[in-house]
Amino acid sequence: MEFPALATGGVTPTLPILLVVFVVLALAGAMLLLLALLRRNLLLVGKRRLNPFSPADVQRAADPGLSTRRAGQVPFWQTLYARLALMLLVTGLSGVIVMTLVQLFSS
Repeated sequence: MEFPALATGGVTPTLPILLVVFVVLALAGAMLLLLALLRRNLLLVGKRRLNPFSPADVQRAADPGLSTRRAGQVPFWQTLYARLALMLLVTGLSGVIVMTLVQLFSS
């Protein structure tokens, strides 16, 4: 992708499309994890009747023993959703780091 508006001295800066793909993957993974956290917090407020403005309830919500999952279900980090989100996040961030290093040291 070229950015002619940023051209200086006759050189048009370019952005590798692969870098854009890795950034999108990382953002998708992060968004999935944030949505899962938001869902958990909404369930705690709705089902457990926790007040998000009460310090005591905020401490109770941080307790790992307080779960929003039914008994017998696998932990969140072992679900396909969490594994997919982490895979997207790690792949995207690794790609961004590698592409940045390649661009940094290429001449």
